[in-house]
Amino acid sequence: MRVERDPTIPGRYRCDVTDAWNILYAFGGLTMSIAVNAARAELRDPETFRPISASTTFLQPVSAGPVVLDVQTLRASRGAHQMSVDLRPEGQPEPAMRVACLFAPRRDEGVDVQGDDAPEVADPLDIVPAEPPPDFPAAKLPYSRSVEIRTA
Repeated sequence: MRVERDPTIPGRYRCDVTDAWNILYAFGGLTMSIAVNAARAELRDPETFRPISASTTFLQPVSAGPVVLDVQTLRASRGAHQMSVDLRPEGQPEPAMRVACLFAPRRDEGVDVQGDDAPEVADPLDIVPAEPPPDFPAAKLPYSRSVEIRTA
């Protein structure tokens, strides 16, 4: 799914949400990532800035189909860009979700993470995908056609 700029209205983007990730409605993580991508497209220099955080308020369910995204830059500086995105289904006046995003410049210095080492597990591609049991309720949901189950 691509977020496309609407050439007629500044800060407006459009996307067609597929039903491939529907649970009962469009999966919230999917709609949130669409909104963050719209905000990123609105950045003056998207190659310099990367997403640092995003917070979403889900106001109502989003069904598969065309959506409109209105992006507003709240603050832009050399050190950070704060953006707001309202996502609404096409033809609906009120937003179905609002996302607040923070973008900051990429930095060259490394991150030193300390803690336990990750456990040794098989390469996921070496594990045969498992079929969900026929009585597994999620197997009937559309998004289940988009995922594979592999247990380590």
